[in-house]
Amino acid sequence: MQVMELGIQHRDFDLPFTEVTIANQKFLLLIDTGCSATISLNERLTQKLPLIYTGNKISFYRPNGTIYHSKEIVIPEIVFGEISCQNVAGREDGKWLEETSLSKQGILGLNFLQNYHVIFDLGNNKLILSKSEETIRQLDYPLEKWTSHPFSLTNVGIVLEGEINQHPCKFVLDSGSSHTVLKRSFLTNNKITEANSVDICGTKIKNPLLLELQEPSQVDGVIGNNFFSSHKLYFNFEKNLLLIGKD
Repeated sequence: MQVMELGIQHRDFDLPFTEVTIANQKFLLLIDTGCSATISLNERLTQKLPLIYTGNKISFYRPNGTIYHSKEIVIPEIVFGEISCQNVAGREDGKWLEETSLSKQGILGLNFLQNYHVIFDLGNNKLILSKSEETIRQLDYPLEKWTSHPFSLTNVGIVLEGEINQHPCKFVLDSGSSHTVLKRSFLTNNKITEANSVDICGTKIKNPLLLELQEPSQVDGVIGNNFFSSHKLYFNFEKNLLLIGKD
């Protein structure tokens, strides 16, 4: 595989979904950088799929602090467009996928995406994956003109540093979140009375929501899909570097 291009469908608060095929059945998976899974499938839909169950359990926390338990699986073959991938690790989830109104079929998560060089071009309804930076730079994107910003990969996901009213802050990048959200406590602790935008490397994200997030406690907010949809983004997970281009 040189380049894998996934078509994007915008559903549920304009969030990005892509269609995959497993054993001749089609699934819509939410593209979710805020989910640690490789691929998560709803157990209600997997009963007739030829999945391999490893016998291992996976436990994880959701942002509200609730712990969930999943079965570890291996998918013998999954088809993205015209590209077939074999023996893809994942998990089978039930309750929490049913509880969310966003993705009841499944999720394509960060642990899958970080194996590739990734371009989010949601304005043109596509996600591009490649195994090499060289191949990405041969595509029709003026990466040399894009702004660069380092990020950290932590247990809560992709973490970027930014500013709110000149106060330094940290955000987790979550394409599965419909909005950009700030912690009220961050504003209170820094005596900020009004925050109309978030500044990430000179890129402004306007009108963030204000909530008292319980998790992840290591960051001051969540950069959501409004950021992913309004910019072209290149993630270089080998260098932990994000390039940001305007749509």
